[in-house]
Amino acid sequence: MIISPTKGFVFFKPMKTAGSSVEFALALSCGPDDLVVGGMSGEEKEAGFLQQNNEYYDEIEKEVKAKFHTHTTPDSLKERISPEQFSDIEDLTWITMSRNPWDAIVSFYWWSLREYKEPNEEFRITVGDSNKTAKNKFSDFIFFNDGHHPGITPNSQDIFRPWKYIQKYNTQFLDPRMDHYIRFENIEQ
Repeated sequence: MIISPTKGFVFFKPMKTAGSSVEFALALSCGPDDLVVGGMSGEEKEAGFLQQNNEYYDEIEKEVKAKFHTHTTPDSLKERISPEQFSDIEDLTWITMSRNPWDAIVSFYWWSLREYKEPNEEFRITVGDSNKTAKNKFSDFIFFNDGHHPGITPNSQDIFRPWKYIQKYNTQFLDPRMDHYIRFENIEQ
C-alpha cells in the first residue's frame, strides 16, 4: 500500500496481482513524507523495494512494528486511522489491481511452495512427475488443502482453502471508492 499526498494517490495492493511490481514503480515517485508499506518478503527487500514511514514503536511490547500490512484493504485502513485522516485520504485518487482469478491462484501456488517449503512438500511438482501427477498435486493444494498452509491466516473457518482465501481476500478491494483498476493483463499498456 502507498499513501502519497505528494502525488495525490492511494495504491491498494491485493494478493497475487503483480501489485508488488506496480507498488515498486509507484514508490519511486513518492515524496519523503509519503507512506510506502514496501515488500513483505526478504526477496523483495533485497531487490530494493522502498519502505518508508510505516513503522512505530510499540510501548507495550517494546519493539518497532509496521503500521500497515502490505495488503491493507480500504476498510482496514479506515479502521486503523482517525476519521480526519481517512477523510483526507478519501480525497486522493484510489488505485488498485485486478487479475484473472485463475492466474492469481496459479501465482499463489508457486509463491506458497517457494515461501513455505516444509508443509507443502506433498504438493510440490517435481521434474519426474507425470502430467497427471502434477495436475493432481496442484488440484489437491488449491481445492482440498484445508488449512495446511502457513501463509493463510483465516479470519473464519470458511477460507482455509487457498482458492477461497484468495477470492475472499481480494474481493475486499472491490470498493466503490476506487477510481482506477489496473488489470494485470494490461499492465504493459
